[in-house]
Parts: sequence; C-alpha cells; structure tokens
Amino acid sequence: MAVLATNLPNTRGTLRAYKKRMWIEGMFADFKGRGFGLESTRLRRVGRLSRLTLAVAMLYVWLVAYGAEVVKRGRRRRLV
Repeated sequence: MAVLATNLPNTRGTLRAYKKRMWIEGMFADFKGRGFGLESTRLRRVGRLSRLTLAVAMLYVWLVAYGAEVVKRGRRRRLV
C-alpha cells in the first residue's frame, strides 16, 4: 500500500500529476546515468551535443512506444 501526502485539492489531478512526475524522473535517470550516459560523452560543441541529444530522445520515444505496443498485444514474455 502506498501513501501520498499532498496539499493539492483534487485526488484525480494529484494522481495524474504524480504519475507524470514519476515518468519524467525515470526518463531523466535514463538520460543521465542508468541508461544512455549523456554526461559521459565529453562532447563540448553545442551542435554535436544537440544532435546527439535529439537522436537519443527520438530513440527513447521509439522504445517507449514499442514497449507499450508489446505490452498492449500481450507479448511481454517474448522480450525477456
């Protein structure tokens, strides 16, 4: 059982906001250290770093969309 203490008045809106927050925090963790390691690239030119960030973001969105489709079709066990 999870407990969430908040001063927000609307329960449904609060749950929706925290669900989005957890997704965003997971994404940032992937970008930083747990997954893609953008900080360890040592790129210093803004243009190159921007292109790499865009490519990683596009890959991330594709992976999330693909994962959602796999779960939706009930094929999760094929990926494990």
